[in-house]
Amino acid sequence: MDFLRNLGDPKHVKHFQEFCGLKTLTRKRCDNGHAHDVRDISDYNVIYANHCSGRLTRNGIKNGYSSKSKADTNGFIKKDEIKDINFNGIDSNNKNGYHNNSNSVNNNLHMNSNGHSCNGNLLKNGITVLNGVKNGSPTVHSNGTKNVLPEYKVKYALPYYIAMFGSFLGDELFYLTFYPFLLWNMDSVLARKTISVWTLVMFIGQATKDYLKVPRPPSPPVVHLETHHLREFSLPSTHAMAGTVMPIMMAYLLLERYEFPFWLAVGCIPVWTLIVCLSRLYLGVHSILDVSVGVIYTLLIIAVTLPVVDGFDNFLQMHPLSPVIIWMIGLASCTVCYPAEGKDIAKGSGVRIVAIYMGLSTAIWLNYQMGVSTLPTKPTPYHVMTPSLQWLILSLLRFVLGTVVLAVSKTILQKCSVQYFSYLANLDKPNKLHPSVETGYIIVTYSILGILLQFGIPFMFKCLGISRNAILEIH
Repeated sequence: MDFLRNLGDPKHVKHFQEFCGLKTLTRKRCDNGHAHDVRDISDYNVIYANHCSGRLTRNGIKNGYSSKSKADTNGFIKKDEIKDINFNGIDSNNKNGYHNNSNSVNNNLHMNSNGHSCNGNLLKNGITVLNGVKNGSPTVHSNGTKNVLPEYKVKYALPYYIAMFGSFLGDELFYLTFYPFLLWNMDSVLARKTISVWTLVMFIGQATKDYLKVPRPPSPPVVHLETHHLREFSLPSTHAMAGTVMPIMMAYLLLERYEFPFWLAVGCIPVWTLIVCLSRLYLGVHSILDVSVGVIYTLLIIAVTLPVVDGFDNFLQMHPLSPVIIWMIGLASCTVCYPAEGKDIAKGSGVRIVAIYMGLSTAIWLNYQMGVSTLPTKPTPYHVMTPSLQWLILSLLRFVLGTVVLAVSKTILQKCSVQYFSYLANLDKPNKLHPSVETGYIIVTYSILGILLQFGIPFMFKCLGISRNAILEIH
């Protein structure tokens, strides 16, 4: 147990962030006892305190105005330039470009402890920019509390952008673009078998997270560079689980179905997984324990499900009651059988995963029953063909048209279903986060998106004459 507690210690995350060049800026107190951040700006070293009453520092600045005195030995005001300071404690027209009420963002703009930028403007979400990197975002924890993040400095840009890319590999936007591209343009069999295992892994991970209710690493000591997942709990990391199951399943199916280089398929697995897992540490949203449990958890699920993937795919297509069975299991999993309840859980994420698979499995069954699915014309393994210009153009056209249809459909379905379930719940106005509304609107919206993804949109491609050959193979 001590070993597990050590892996979950946030100090390891802090040390990793510091190793990668993240630095939390120091804080000093003004004469009122308020904590303020300090940063060197050109020849200045100013303690800013927006709307801080009383004397701000001992350099002659009081209530945000210059005393017209020379700077002291600490260099709070440049010796050769004595200027009026506006009510935010900022030079209203200095040569470095920090103008009051200016909308421009300089590389050295920063935020004080009250969440104000140094140009005097209060940013809507408490976010400003340091060398192109967001900082100062408000933290919303899984227990509902909120506080402003400590200001930080990104020393190395490359790890930051790699981490943001790794985070994107586990977000909904990635799934709603990557999987459709596979289904419409590459290999529908590979895509749907991967989605089957991915759905199971992600739902189990999300349900486990809500059941265990392990909080995120606190800030401080870590810095939360990503905030939109902080309402969820921490253990296991579902990003790490997605970053493990997707490359493993796709590598396995690629080697099974194609004459594909073994070293390339297998080599992509650790690269993909490491990028996703390390991004969770760098962004400060998971501990080493979270990502480790996520990876191990996923490997166990894959070991159990991999031998039955082919049989389950045939069941989805050929069994006359497969849609009914999948929908019964899915609805039960999202409602009475979900292992946790309460306002502090992120049940909606798990429901989305199950709902879109419910629709997708229905579409797979419809394709087979209506004779839309085609038998493969050649035995496996297939030869990997070099993409032609025609393939690239048609793939891009299918992707753009399909994603537009998905995006528009999602917007309409979500708005209508939220209003409908809000009406059933006797709410004064639509509220998609209400417990009586959230599960219902998600199931309706995402299950229909799943049907469109595998049945409706490919049918549209066929009507337009741009469908891919063997877009819906049986196996």
